[in-house]
Amino acid sequence: MDVFKGIPFAAPTKTLEDPQPHPGWPGTLQAKNFQKRCLQSTLTQTDVRGSEDCLYLNIWVPQGKKQVSTNLPVMIWIYGGAFIWGGGQGANFLNNYLYDGEEIASRGKVIVVTLNYRLGPLGFLSTGDKALPGNYGLKDQHMAIAWVKRNIKNFGGDPDNITLFGESAGAVSVSLQTLSPYSKGLVKRAISQSGVGLCPWAIQKDPLFWAIKIAQKVGCPTDNTTALANCLRITDPKTLTLANHLDGLTVEKGPAGANEAYAIYTQMWGNTEDQEVMKRTVVDLETDYIFLVPTQRALQLHQEHA
Repeated sequence: MDVFKGIPFAAPTKTLEDPQPHPGWPGTLQAKNFQKRCLQSTLTQTDVRGSEDCLYLNIWVPQGKKQVSTNLPVMIWIYGGAFIWGGGQGANFLNNYLYDGEEIASRGKVIVVTLNYRLGPLGFLSTGDKALPGNYGLKDQHMAIAWVKRNIKNFGGDPDNITLFGESAGAVSVSLQTLSPYSKGLVKRAISQSGVGLCPWAIQKDPLFWAIKIAQKVGCPTDNTTALANCLRITDPKTLTLANHLDGLTVEKGPAGANEAYAIYTQMWGNTEDQEVMKRTVVDLETDYIFLVPTQRALQLHQEHA
């Protein structure tokens, strides 16, 4: 198994700007170490980790015993994490990374690629107009996919046999990439695991509301979008990331928050007091709304218009 870690597919990013092509490097790149994930808050949202310089990808290439692999199928993994957390190599458990591509590569005789993309405000903040168009994280993904298309033949891959796959926010990303006209000719197949582009949690219908909210937190003007965007772009990226604090995600509400959640999940549902039935009912309702119905609708639309 040949493993190439930390290959830059774009130049170091500028805050709230589109990704730019990497200028290249002199000599031979020593692709031996994973690079930092993109800047993001910790789970408790009290600190940040990662780096703005984060647009790197990793490649696993299975090799035969007697010959170098050629023309292998390629699978590009896009991680989930609510578009707020995550990284191309995943969490590190006792020096074993969650998204180690070796298992799939060796079992499936495919090349596996994982990538980083920007998250949170740095990846998706938008004013809904040209001042701050947003979706920088999706543009990062596209640049990585295009890089693979151009270069994977040099690693023994088939550039005409690329499959995107992802989970949760990564699944939504896969779905959106297949819908983008910029992806035409880049990929052959797509696998969305727990998410599609129509999921209600995946689309922000009022981006300006959140841009103004974050601008107020960091002291930027909100009277017009151009001034707001210019101010956000010169704001410390760590400050921007922490300004995206999600109320109620952590334990800050204390007992009141726990009691509120308990009251919702234990109230009468229909004509039964059976806890197991109520639990299944709530879960079924939520998963139907969050995943099942959007997925069925997306499949229908693909069938009608693809």
